[in-house]
Amino acid sequence: MKENTLNKQLTVLMFLLLNCFVSCSEDDDMILKTVTINLTEAGTLPDKISSSNKNKITNLKIIGDINGTDLRFIREMAGNIIGYGNLSKLDLSKAWIVEGGEAYYHNYYSSNNQLGCYVFDGCFSLTSINIPLSVTSIGDRALSCTPLENINIPSSVTEIGEHAFLYCDHLKSVNIPSSVTEIGECAFNFCESLKNINIPSSVTEIKEGTFCGCKSLEKINIPSSVTEIGDYAFSGCSSLESVNIPSSVTEIGDYAFSGCSSLESVNIPSSVTEIKEGTFENCSSLESIKIPSNVTKIGYSAFHDCKSLRAIYIYAEKVPILPYNSRAFEGCDSKKCKVYVPIGTYDAYSRSQFGYFENIVEFDATSFRNTIATAENQDTTHYVVNDKKEHTH
Repeated sequence: MKENTLNKQLTVLMFLLLNCFVSCSEDDDMILKTVTINLTEAGTLPDKISSSNKNKITNLKIIGDINGTDLRFIREMAGNIIGYGNLSKLDLSKAWIVEGGEAYYHNYYSSNNQLGCYVFDGCFSLTSINIPLSVTSIGDRALSCTPLENINIPSSVTEIGEHAFLYCDHLKSVNIPSSVTEIGECAFNFCESLKNINIPSSVTEIKEGTFCGCKSLEKINIPSSVTEIGDYAFSGCSSLESVNIPSSVTEIGDYAFSGCSSLESVNIPSSVTEIKEGTFENCSSLESIKIPSNVTKIGYSAFHDCKSLRAIYIYAEKVPILPYNSRAFEGCDSKKCKVYVPIGTYDAYSRSQFGYFENIVEFDATSFRNTIATAENQDTTHYVVNDKKEHTH
């Protein structure tokens, strides 16, 4: 019995060692240098690379026209089927995507100068790509669910599709050229390593969920060309510390900044008339907020669980409408947070849902020029309260 057990153990050990040897041999066979292929005719890439080398090439550069047949072959090389393909770096900067050939993915076919929908979706070995310089659009889910670390978007691109980079959780930075006028919904959704991204002044709308779940994003510059920030646009950006919303913005969507737990300050421009549902919900580091005079409505859970909120400056002489049982400020510290309202409006605000707060004081909203103060950068600030100056710390 002991001898049989020992033989079995030796057999298993030999099997493991053999597998290790085979694995090492396969790694040694990888083609690590860049392989450059010149195509004189689209659809001929499968004829240029042998089946024995197809899954060994790690760096590939293609020059010439490529169509659906070529793109399908590249997908296979880049591991769209788990366990096959090792293509990591793909340079298509001197390639031209043309229509024709086979479907590269289900019923999707190539079109002239378009990085089509799902073209490299789920290519599990692809870490870097240079997009053809002639491409004008990046399709829906074109590069989603890939381990992309680097992406060069050429200045020929005018549109980035919906979910284009969804779950590219290794992507750290993206430079969007000024030629881009439209970024689709959820384009960078859950790019969890993304720290830096520029939004060009050619973009007029940040759509729903564009940067939702980008938990490493530390700062964002919203250009003055933007007029609308969509629902959930920056929701879950838990490393975002500050954001400057330009006066061009007239609408901020539901839950646009919810879960931005590092956000300490934010300006709401006077062009905004409504703070919508859950806009700043769970912004647990938010210390102060200015609500401009044009705001007429504050939505359900707008500032729910903003536990660090210590000052709310309201410039509206007419109390903004809050839905019944709105929970707009539920979870905020009703004792420590002070609400500043325009002179002559104390009674109206104290009778409203703002009466949740124990400290409501009047201030001269027309002459108030101080920036929002935080405990760190302000020793004292003067406010006019009932024609007298109140001195607070």
